[in-house]
Amino acid sequence: MNAPVGKKQIIWLVAILCALLIARLCTQLFAARPDNVGVDVLHRVTDVLVWPLAWIDATQPQFGARFERGTLLLIVVGIIGLHRLTTHLR
Repeated sequence: MNAPVGKKQIIWLVAILCALLIARLCTQLFAARPDNVGVDVLHRVTDVLVWPLAWIDATQPQFGARFERGTLLLIVVGIIGLHRLTTHLR
């Protein structure tokens, strides 16, 4: 892949954000303890990304296992964006 340096950095940034969102979705699905430091940091970092889509998950329970559709939507958009960025470079 002979991409400009800026485009490679964008690809890496989007990939890292997708990985964080996937980790958030897994912790939500398996009802990870929010008092765990790692889970707390993960949720605080990704809350900024998920906040604009919070209205989608307004009916979700506050505690326990939950499926955040807004997080899944961001993951899908990120993966599609990564695919388009990487295939555009060929």
